[in-house]
Amino acid sequence: MAIDKTVYATDNTEKTADAFYKKEVYNARLQEQQKYLGKNLINFNFAERSLYGKIDMNFAPISLQKNNIKYISAAYAETDNNSSKVAAVNFVVDAYMEMARQFEKAVMTGKISTNEAYLSNLKVYKAYEDPHKKYADYHKIYADSLASFLQKEGDSDPFVTFEQFIDRLMPALTKSLRSHPFTKTGFIKSKYCPHSCSGLVLEIADLSYSNDQAKMDHFINNKNWNFFVKTCSSHGFMVDQNIPWRIIANIGSREFMTLFARRYMRSSTGVSPQTLFNRYYDLVHVKCYRTFKFYLLSLYNQSRP
Repeated sequence: MAIDKTVYATDNTEKTADAFYKKEVYNARLQEQQKYLGKNLINFNFAERSLYGKIDMNFAPISLQKNNIKYISAAYAETDNNSSKVAAVNFVVDAYMEMARQFEKAVMTGKISTNEAYLSNLKVYKAYEDPHKKYADYHKIYADSLASFLQKEGDSDPFVTFEQFIDRLMPALTKSLRSHPFTKTGFIKSKYCPHSCSGLVLEIADLSYSNDQAKMDHFINNKNWNFFVKTCSSHGFMVDQNIPWRIIANIGSREFMTLFARRYMRSSTGVSPQTLFNRYYDLVHVKCYRTFKFYLLSLYNQSRP
């Protein structure tokens, strides 16, 4: 079987062999980058890193309290809809604004290339997404699918009571839960809940996640790439190696903990990541338990013959 030797994938429609080969080439290039750019390029698809910002230090699912959100100035953000606003955790926005101004100075002094699409003048295209809205949209599709399945089963053997409904529901959930979480706590920890729901993530481009060629052209092979990665590091940001325009606040870094402590905790000493989680986030399971019964009752009413 012939393999397409085009070096990097441009979409997710590749044949399996082609996709594997091209991803290996891409990963090898990123590993090479890590040798001289330090450890600031992170694979957030690996192991517990996929949960970063979605769980606290005790591995409990969390959600950001909206009163800790700060909007990014329109001069440093780019959206499709003029009425929409881009936001993130307040101290993350502060750090990003400082980094964006450093890029402006570098452009004015000729330190970096001035006409790069994404790495001359920084703009945020995507940031915080509400996990509760994400879950509501996800759960509606899930519930509709379950209700349709239960209704079809009920045509031949209808159920009436809630207990009978539970007896029908459990076998269906046993199968679906292997790949699709039902509760909000499960959703937060799943691949269906993006890292952007943490409020710690900013994306400075609007390119396709599956286009590795664009990642190379606009970022990794870009004239300003080294400056970008090093500047991210000095401001406490990590760079997602799989999506190089995605920067994530390293809440364990000295830069972020100092910024958070001084500006928002009014403390001259450092604070721990768990202090941040306690102050800025809610434990999802506390409210989830109260709404779980409501979701079950709604599904029961929706599924009844």
